[in-house]
Amino acid sequence: AVSGTLTFLQSDTTKTISVPTADDSTYEGNETVLVNLSNPTNGATISISQATGTIIENDAAPSFSIGNASATAGGALSFAVTKSGTTALSHAVNYATANGTASAGTHYTSASGTLTFTSGQTSQNVTVNTTSGSVPIGSGSKTMVVNLSSPTNGATVATSQGTGTINAPANSPPV
Repeated sequence: AVSGTLTFLQSDTTKTISVPTADDSTYEGNETVLVNLSNPTNGATISISQATGTIIENDAAPSFSIGNASATAGGALSFAVTKSGTTALSHAVNYATANGTASAGTHYTSASGTLTFTSGQTSQNVTVNTTSGSVPIGSGSKTMVVNLSSPTNGATVATSQGTGTINAPANSPPV
């Protein structure tokens, strides 16, 4: 906190108040500081008694990335979503599946939602269930994607898309 007295000479119309700030390496977003004027003397009046100053954030915002995943048809694809950067805020990011060579409802179950990360949390998973028997033995693999979008509180998306590979079983199921 800063306090003091402003003294205006007869010819003065403005004065500047400096408020020192402390630099750190944690992303907090822009912050505000209030300055209040009070107790004028010698018949002076105060027409606006409070002003707001903005401390502009100078640290890098956190960013989200998503990795790729692979599973055999009937298994679950687990996509790692990571948040990098030091932050004092919670951040969220939306995710949604989309077709590649695999089709939702046939090869996998579509999924969408929001992942919310607390200030210290750095990793979460998006799980996509695949359909057993949807990729016949010997037919190779099918792909789908998970897209990240709409990060909150100033965060960004560094890698917005992860590819999920749904593989055919290695051999025939027991009869």
